[in-house]
Amino acid sequence: MRLSSFIFFASLVASGFASTAADFKADIATISSRLQTLEKAVTAFPVTGGTFLQAFAIHNSAVDLATALQSCAKDTKAVTPTPFSSNDGREILTAAENLEGTMYHAIDGIIARKDQFFKVPFGYSYIQGDISNMGSSLKNVEDALISASPVSLLISSSLAILRVHLDQISLLAEANEFKSRIDNGFASAAAAFP
Repeated sequence: MRLSSFIFFASLVASGFASTAADFKADIATISSRLQTLEKAVTAFPVTGGTFLQAFAIHNSAVDLATALQSCAKDTKAVTPTPFSSNDGREILTAAENLEGTMYHAIDGIIARKDQFFKVPFGYSYIQGDISNMGSSLKNVEDALISASPVSLLISSSLAILRVHLDQISLLAEANEFKSRIDNGFASAAAAFP
C-alpha cells in the first residue's frame, strides 16, 4: 500500500513540473510584453543625454526580459509530450518570429546609445551585463526549443528518419534559421559592449 501511495504522489509531483506547448505559448506572450517594455525604455533614453533613472529603467526591463526567457527555457525543457506536434511547432515559431522586429529595434537602439551609457553612472556596466544575461537566457530558450521541435527526436534514430515529414524538416530549418538571426543580433550588441 505504501509503495502505491508513493508512486501516486511521485506521479502528481512529476506532472506538476511538466509543461505543455500551451505553456510555451504563454511564455512567448510574456516575453513579448517584456520585450516591448524594454523597447520603450530604450526609446525613452535619448541618443544624446540621458539620466541614470532612464538607464536603470532599461536595466530593469532587461532583467525582467531575461527572467521571462529563463522561465520559458525551463518550461520548454519540461514540455510533454516531446517533441511538439508540427502544428504546435509552427505556431510557436511564428509567435517567436513575430518578436524579431521589436528585438532588433531594442538592440539597435541600445547600440545607437552606447556612447551615452558611458556618461551615466553604471550605465555602461549595467547594459553590458544585461546584453550578456539576455543573450545567454535567449540561447537557452533557442536550444530548448530546437530540442523539443518535431524533427530533433526523430532524427536521433536512423529508422525514424524515414518517418520525418517534409513539414517537420521545414520547421526545424526555419527554427535554426531564426536562431541564427537572433544570435547575430545579440552578437552585434555584445560586440558593441565588449
